[in-house]
Amino acid sequence: MPNNASPIERSAILLFGMEHRLLALGPGQSISFLDVLTAAEFGMYDEAIREVQRFHADDQMFDIFEANVEGVFEFCRQTVAAFAADKAMTAERMYRIATEANRHLLNVLTSLRTFLDHAETRLKRTYGKGSAEVAEFKRATSQEYDRRFAYRFLYRLRNYAQHCGLPVGRFSLGSEVLESAGEEPDPPTRETLAIYFAREQLLTDFDDWGNQVEQELRAGPRSIEITRLLRILDGSVKSIHTLLRKMSARRARPHARKLRSLVRRVERGRPGVQAALGHIIGEATPSRLRFRIRRLPFESIGELLDSNHLRKRARC
Repeated sequence: MPNNASPIERSAILLFGMEHRLLALGPGQSISFLDVLTAAEFGMYDEAIREVQRFHADDQMFDIFEANVEGVFEFCRQTVAAFAADKAMTAERMYRIATEANRHLLNVLTSLRTFLDHAETRLKRTYGKGSAEVAEFKRATSQEYDRRFAYRFLYRLRNYAQHCGLPVGRFSLGSEVLESAGEEPDPPTRETLAIYFAREQLLTDFDDWGNQVEQELRAGPRSIEITRLLRILDGSVKSIHTLLRKMSARRARPHARKLRSLVRRVERGRPGVQAALGHIIGEATPSRLRFRIRRLPFESIGELLDSNHLRKRARC
């Protein structure tokens, strides 16, 4: 790998441990060695990179949850389309539909709890169990639980599904005449799919719903349609995720500013280059050094500081 360290620089690095460098990555994989960084400076920037990267710590689990919710709706769309093309129903076909409905719903319930549990664990490790951030997170989840039946019911349904049985009780697949058809001899129809929880089965097989949810189940309809509840749940989880991102941004933004200053320092007078950190770990040959490159999270820096200047550049 090309570099511009002189023989004197290589000797000094190997003899005296001056192994941390500020780098400018240019076109064609060119690398320029800039200022020597002390171990403390390198550590400060390295920690800044880690903190900025943690800004997205909860995004992956949230995206998995969102994909699973969308998976339920996509399953419904595909099932309706298949039924419109072929309305013949067999026992095997009904079994496959019920199995897929349960699979998709189990994915939603599992990713819901995983998202919440991972977020709480991360907050406790980052800020401390008794921190204001943990209290804020618990307050937000408690509010969603207290305000929305969909949230508290589906939150507890995960325990039912884990310990007792499959959540889907039945489904209804059919056709309905469109209201606009009037008195047409062959009116247009619309195929529909509804998936339900069976109240009696849930109450009979599970005794840990909590007083509030149990009373609501007993007072509610015998069959509980799923998709409306999922849309409400999705809104609750999005609200919690927004809060988590705000907390992460508060912590990461000062570190993003440090890295922005570093980027400007490297790019000043050097058009087309990208700032990076270099950690030299030895001499591969008399004319080459072995080192690791620590790249900066430009996209996250730009997102945190709302700066077009720091958008990540495309590189091979």
